[in-house]
Amino acid sequence: MFTDAEKKGYNIKPKLIFSEEHKKNISLSKKGYKLTKEHLKNLSLAKKGRIGLPVSEETRKKISLANTGKIRGPMSEETKKKISLSSKGRIQKPMSEETRKKISFANKNRIRGPMSEETKKKIGLANKGMKRSEEIKKKLSLAHMGHKHTEETKKKMKGARGIYKKRLEERLDIG
Repeated sequence: MFTDAEKKGYNIKPKLIFSEEHKKNISLSKKGYKLTKEHLKNLSLAKKGRIGLPVSEETRKKISLANTGKIRGPMSEETKKKISLSSKGRIQKPMSEETRKKISFANKNRIRGPMSEETKKKIGLANKGMKRSEEIKKKLSLAHMGHKHTEETKKKMKGARGIYKKRLEERLDIG
C-alpha cells in the first residue's frame, strides 16, 4: 500500500537511527576525503536551489501573480530595529565601473509616468524643512551656471511669482 506522497512520485525513505558508535565509524571513514571541484560546485548549487534549468518566463509570471495583492502587514518597531542593526556596520563592496554603467543605463531608460497630485504633495512634505549644506548649495549653483531659461519657462515663473505675491498679501491681510 502506498502513501499519498509515494503515489505522487516522491521518494520517501524512513529516517535511519544510528548508534553513537556507528556515527563515529562513519565520521572516521570520511576523514581525509577530498571533494572534487565539480562536486563542490554541485553542492553549492544545491544549497542555492539553482540546480536544473533557469526559471521560465511562464513560471515567473505565475510566481508574480501568486504574490500580487499579498498584504504584508506593517513591521513592528522591534522588527525595524532588528533590520537596522543587522545592516549597520555592513561593509559594502565598491561597485565596478561596468556595474555602475549598467545601473545608470537601466535607470535612464525607466519609463516614469506623470506624477499624481497626491504623489507630488507627499514628496513636497518629505522635503519640507530640509536644510541644504553650504557644500550642496555651491554644487547646485555651479551645476546651474550658464543655464538659460526658455521664454516659455520665464512666463511660467512670472505667473508663479504673481500667485505667490497674491497669497502673501492675503496672509498679511488676514493676520
